[in-house]
Amino acid sequence: MAKRSLFYKSIGFFTAIFASFITLSIFFSQKTLKNFIDFLAAAEPKLIWAFLLLHLLAAVFRSFRYRLVLENIVSAAQLPTRGTLLLVTLVRNAFADFLPMRLGEGVYFFMLNRLGVRIITCASSFGVCLALDLLVLAFMFLLVIGGFTLFSDFNFPQSFNNQHILLFIFILILLSLLIYYADIIGRKFLNLVEKKISKSLKGKTFLQRFFGLIDDLIFDLEQLRQRGHYYNLILLTIGLRACKYVGLYMLLLALVSQYQFRAAQLPFPYLFFAFITAEASSSLPISGIMGFGVSQGVWVGVLAALGVELPEKLSVALGVHVISQVVAYSLGILSLFSFGLLMLRKRRSELNK
Repeated sequence: MAKRSLFYKSIGFFTAIFASFITLSIFFSQKTLKNFIDFLAAAEPKLIWAFLLLHLLAAVFRSFRYRLVLENIVSAAQLPTRGTLLLVTLVRNAFADFLPMRLGEGVYFFMLNRLGVRIITCASSFGVCLALDLLVLAFMFLLVIGGFTLFSDFNFPQSFNNQHILLFIFILILLSLLIYYADIIGRKFLNLVEKKISKSLKGKTFLQRFFGLIDDLIFDLEQLRQRGHYYNLILLTIGLRACKYVGLYMLLLALVSQYQFRAAQLPFPYLFFAFITAEASSSLPISGIMGFGVSQGVWVGVLAALGVELPEKLSVALGVHVISQVVAYSLGILSLFSFGLLMLRKRRSELNK
């Protein structure tokens, strides 16, 4: 079983390398490296700085969210400082897409474990943050895409009436309540499901573990609500997601400004949808190495399907990815170096006691 698992992982890894190779080969068969560097150099500097500011702000929001979640599950003595968690966040941002299936997220577990936080605790905090991301993304997706569809005349038929608007508002309120009472709804739903299939769970280890993980996640959300942290976590998640996607939008505008494109010609909801789908594709086993590969293809395909007229779509997609990764890796490497110095100082302090 272990050999078979290793075999499939190896297949996935080499397929990811192949996906990156194919994407870059197609691109550089049409463009030279010098052309691409000149394309990046022509980006609007002010918008690049706006992206950098939003990238840092999103990292601050994410580090605050980590701290609030960890406050609920570790002792005060084990709780890392805000500055240390910001370093962890910046390193995590740098390496999240380094491997397929976002396996680079494992650096979060490793760094927190080096700080004395147990792996199971790291997994618990990671699960809570992932659940919040999914809930908030669903809300933002409906708000941005649904609102734009109903209230804009950009490439949409004029057949929407008051019933559609009321349905949109109803679904928005329903989703808001789902986020607001996620732990309560989740607990009732889990109890109902377990009651219905309790007999069929006997002897099925995988399903028992799965429902056990869901139960732990709901318990963590319940504890966060009792401590009064839940609503702050929702706001922080909305903040970091907004900063992330608006930042990427600024970066895209910085690159297409050389073609005299304006923001009005690139509706944010369309780009928002493209960014989300590209991010989701990076979780696939064949997503590529360092984020190069499937995500750019998905990004280009979504924009083409939506009818967005954009010259040099693949150049823009790769340009957005390259600049964002240069920023992320620069900050991540500096943060990793600072984290190493911090751990060295901590080790010396322990030896001197």
